Amino acid sequence: MAKPTRPARRGPKPDRPARRRWPARQVAAGVCLAVPVVALVCMPWYAHHVPSVAGVRSFYWYQFAWVPGSVVFMVAAYLLRGPRDRPPREHTKRHRPR
Repeated sequence: MAKPTRPARRGPKPDRPARRRWPARQVAAGVCLAVPVVALVCMPWYAHHVPSVAGVRSFYWYQFAWVPGSVVFMVAAYLLRGPRDRPPREHTKRHRPR
């Protein structure tokens, strides 16, 4: 019996897509999303009675300041991601049963 021959082609298999690399922009976007989480999880940094502003402890001011700060980091992560690889979906009307 004759031995089956292997194809001489080297490289990724046609049925398996090539691995994606992690460009620096994606890593930077991940860091932008992690910064607010880490800043709010580490309570010893901001859980103090003094100083207080307008009678409110710094604990509440610190958390409130991170609300717009988190938005800034999320927008930066969105902009770092860039355009999507896939084309946008076409808008189609779906049939709704009555």
